[in-house]
Amino acid sequence: MTDRTVVAAAQFAAPVGELDQNLRNALEAVEAAAELGARLVVLPEYSISGYDADWVRSGAPGGGSEATGDVVAAMAELSARRSLTVVLNDLERSGAHLYSASFVIAHGDVACRHRKTILTEAETLAGLTPGDSAASPVEVTALPVPVAPLICFEHGFPEIAMDLALAGAGVIAISSAIRTGTEYLRNLRTRARAQDNGCYVVAANAVGGSYCGESMIVDPRGDVVARASSTDPEVVVAEVDVAVIDEQRRREPVLRLRRPELRPSP
Repeated sequence: MTDRTVVAAAQFAAPVGELDQNLRNALEAVEAAAELGARLVVLPEYSISGYDADWVRSGAPGGGSEATGDVVAAMAELSARRSLTVVLNDLERSGAHLYSASFVIAHGDVACRHRKTILTEAETLAGLTPGDSAASPVEVTALPVPVAPLICFEHGFPEIAMDLALAGAGVIAISSAIRTGTEYLRNLRTRARAQDNGCYVVAANAVGGSYCGESMIVDPRGDVVARASSTDPEVVVAEVDVAVIDEQRRREPVLRLRRPELRPSP
C-alpha cells in the first residue's frame, strides 16, 4: 500500500423534505471526488435528511436512514463501484430513537457506525438521542492510516480527538452542520484537533441557507491545505502523507509525553 493517498471533503445543501434530491447531490459529490482521485470522501452532517429542530421534534416524518436502508445501500453500491471509502452522516432512525450517525462505508461494506455522543442543547431539546459508545479508528483498503469518524459538536472536546489518535487514527473525518456566525470557532477547533494530535482532519460542513460551508482539510501541522467556499456546493481534495504524520508526531510529541496518571478519575 502506498504511504500517500488523496482524500476529499464535500459540501452541499440538504434541505429537509428533499430526500431524493439530497441523495442525488451526495452521490454526485462522491462521484466528483472519485474523478479527482479521492480514496476517502467525507460528507456533511445530516447529508440526506437535512436538519430542522421542529421537524425532528415532530418525529422527522419521512426522514431518517437505517444501517440496512436504501440510502446506505445506494452509497455502498457507489463505494464498491468506485473502490473508495465514504463517511456518510445522516439522521438515523432506530425504533423510537433518532441519532446523528456517521457510517464509514468502505468499498461497499459498512465498516463501522458512530452515533454522535455529545449533542448540543438544541439537539437534545429537539429530541435526538446521544450515542452511548465512543468512536474507534478503522483500517480500510487504500488508506495508509486508520480513519475515525467524529461528528460536529464532538470536535469541541479535545479529549475525544486525542483518544482517537491514541487508538491509532491518522485521519479524523468530521461531518458537521455548522451555521454562519460560529465558523470562526469551528475553523479554530478543526485546526487545533489536527495539530494537537499530529493527524489529518477532513472536515465536511453543510452549505447553503444558514450553513457556513468552508469545508476543509487540515494537515498534522494545523495548516489548512484545502478549503471550500462559504456559499457554494464544492468538493476539495488534498493528499494524506504518512511521512508528514510521523514527522509532526516526532516534533510535537504530545501523544508520547502526556501524563494520564495526573488526570482525575471519572
